[in-house]
Amino acid sequence: MTAGNRIRSIRLHDILRWWPLLLAAMGVALLSAVWTQAHTAPSYTATTTLMVVPLPQWDETFLGTDLVRDSGDATRTAPTLASQLQSEHFAAAAARDLGGDWTPESVSSAVAITSEGLTNVIDITARASNPDDATRLASGYANAAIADRWQTISAQVDKRIAAIAGDALTGAGDQGGANPAAAEQAGRLRTLAVVRDARADPTLRISATGPALRMPQMSIPVTVVLAVLGGLFVGGLAATVLEYLSAGRNRPSMVANGSSHQMMRTAEGPPLIERKRVDVKQR
Repeated sequence: MTAGNRIRSIRLHDILRWWPLLLAAMGVALLSAVWTQAHTAPSYTATTTLMVVPLPQWDETFLGTDLVRDSGDATRTAPTLASQLQSEHFAAAAARDLGGDWTPESVSSAVAITSEGLTNVIDITARASNPDDATRLASGYANAAIADRWQTISAQVDKRIAAIAGDALTGAGDQGGANPAAAEQAGRLRTLAVVRDARADPTLRISATGPALRMPQMSIPVTVVLAVLGGLFVGGLAATVLEYLSAGRNRPSMVANGSSHQMMRTAEGPPLIERKRVDVKQR
C-alpha cells in the first residue's frame, strides 16, 4: 500500500485511536461553554415606537423642508426614514442628552432602528445590561432624534414663511391689492405658523415606549449538547490531521522497501509467471 492509498483510507477507527485528544477537546469546549454562560450578564431590550404621518405628495406648503413626505410607495417611506435615523449624527445627539458614560459609539452599537413591514411605524430598540438603562436609551434616542430634526426643520419653516410672505406682498403691489392667490397664501402662512409655534415635527411623533424585556438565553442542556458536538468536531478534525501526518511520515520507509523489492526482482531474473512459461516450453 502506498502512502497516498494509506492517507485516502483513513477510517473512523483510525481517528478513534486518538480518543484522548477527542475527550480533551470535548472537555475544553464543555467547560468553556458552561463558564461563559455562567458569567454572562443578563441583557434587556426596550422599544420606543415612532409614528410617521407623511405629507401628501402634492403638498406645497412645506416645500423646502425636511418634513417626511409620502414617497408613493408604502415599502419606502418608513424604511427610508429609519435608515436616516440610524446614523452617527443622531447617536451623538443622544449621547449628549443621556450624558454619563454614553458615547456616540456605545449608543450606536446598542440601538437598532427598523420599520414594521408595510406600515408607517418605526421601532427604536435599545439593548442594555439592566431594564432601566434600556428604557432610558430607547426613549432618549427617540427624543434626541426628533429634537435634532426639529432644529433643522424650524429654520426651514421660518425661511418658508418669509418666502411666502414676500411673494404675497409682491403680488399685492403688482396687482393693486388684488391677488387671486392671496387666500391660498394666507392659509399656507397660518399652517406654517401653527407648526412653528407648536415646536414639533407634525410628520414624526413618539407613540409609546414599551417595558424592558429580558433577552432569552440558551438553556443549559442545549449549551451542553452544542459544546460536546463542537468539541467532537474540533477534536475529530485535529485527529484527522494527525493521522494524515502520521501516514506521511511512513512514506519514506515504504518507498525504500518498494525500491529494495524492485532491485531483488531485477537480480533474481524474470517474475515467477515468466519462469513457469519457460518451464512449460522446455517440457
